Amino acid sequence: MRDKTKDHSLAEQEARVARVEETVGAVLTMAERLHELQRRTQELEARFDDELGKNLVAALRDEMRERIQLLLEEQRICLRQLSLQTTEEAILSDRARRATELRLEELTRRLEKLAPASAT
Repeated sequence: MRDKTKDHSLAEQEARVARVEETVGAVLTMAERLHELQRRTQELEARFDDELGKNLVAALRDEMRERIQLLLEEQRICLRQLSLQTTEEAILSDRARRATELRLEELTRRLEKLAPASAT
């Protein structure tokens, strides 16, 4: 019964770790998108030198800045979520470790009580 509980607890922790890894992947993807947008903005600025091009570049730059700001905000939110999940996982892991230690101590006490009884 206790092995099933340990397996269930381990499975839950593995599922949580998978969710954290998924969040990290999403953050990395957003960072890649951010870099791509910055690269594209620089390319567009380099291509347009005339006045119309400069106006277009300014409009595109403004749009890219807005998009970058949105991505940065999404990234901040994902990082906060990742931080919360990591903290939660650490707490749950610590609780599980302490519960296991308590069970082990209880079993040790029981064995110590049985050992003198069986020696007599």
